[in-house]
Amino acid sequence: RKEKGLTQQDLAEEIYVHYRTIQRWENEHIIALDQAQLLADHFDVSVAYLLGYSDTTKDNKDFITISVKEYNELKNRSDVLDGIIETLKDKKCESYF
Repeated sequence: RKEKGLTQQDLAEEIYVHYRTIQRWENEHIIALDQAQLLADHFDVSVAYLLGYSDTTKDNKDFITISVKEYNELKNRSDVLDGIIETLKDKKCESYF
């Protein structure tokens, strides 16, 4: 929040919580996982970075996103190839009759 130049009130308004909630998070060091994820998403960082468990802001978030995308593309190609194989099998069976 401070790196972005936001007051507690500013941040509270941006993520639709009461400013006292921000105060509690910062002063009591207690935050629920879903609330931590809300803040991490807002600042485009990982929860691990937000909570001080990591020095990098993204923690391979971009890599994981790319990997999932590539997996989905490969799966789609695999489905297409499976369809082609089935079609060829059907045609081969038809040629025997």
